Amino acid sequence: MENMEILDDVLVDNGGEPGFFGAADPMQSLRNLLDMGGPVVAILLVFSVITLAVIVLKIIQLRSAIMPPKQQLAKANAAYANGAVDKAIRLYRSLPGAVAYLSAIAVESKYSNLEAGIVREKIAVAARGAIASMRSHLRVLEVISQVAPLLGLLGTILGMIEVFKVLEGAGDVVSPSELAGGIWVALMTTATGLGVAIPAAIALQWFDGIIENEAQTMEENVAAIILGHRLPEPGQTVTANISTFKDAIPVAGE
Repeated sequence: MENMEILDDVLVDNGGEPGFFGAADPMQSLRNLLDMGGPVVAILLVFSVITLAVIVLKIIQLRSAIMPPKQQLAKANAAYANGAVDKAIRLYRSLPGAVAYLSAIAVESKYSNLEAGIVREKIAVAARGAIASMRSHLRVLEVISQVAPLLGLLGTILGMIEVFKVLEGAGDVVSPSELAGGIWVALMTTATGLGVAIPAAIALQWFDGIIENEAQTMEENVAAIILGHRLPEPGQTVTANISTFKDAIPVAGE
């Protein structure tokens, strides 16, 4: 009956609306939510904080991929196309992001008098490192998006078990309002779990798309540099692909 008493408390002074839906005191609403949901909701709230922190971290890390420095990259590409190799390397090195970083590695490697196999390996290692760096912490979002709904479902099952225990003790005298209140509290954990999982899943797919686009741009620039083709304008594609280079370089980290 404890959860039902808490539910009655949060309905007071809100015209029948649950206290944590628009209550004047957010902290009190949070305490009510924790009191009703118990440890499961507490864990889900921790997941929500972690999800928000990872999303902010990844936006900061991938800011050059989200809003690429197109004009600066075009200047570096133009310098390389005009034969100003040293200037191109300096420009690439001064720019943020994996595309500029790998382009600088490709130009340096091409003009380092190294064997072709060593050049390919050097670029491949740099590409794998860049992709791994961009994908860091995404596993956290993946785990949370999968585990949070299951935790919410677990909380609902535990809540329903508690409701049926109360019904068993009440015998033939069962109040419909108490039954509805207990079920409401139990279902709240599922709603909380979905509320945490959905933003995590959306953010994960968004970041995956950004990283795929960045890897494609990396591949295009490196292919043009290695094969001697004209470097593409940012946002454009080239007909040359890294797969046309003998013993293709796994730029995307394959």
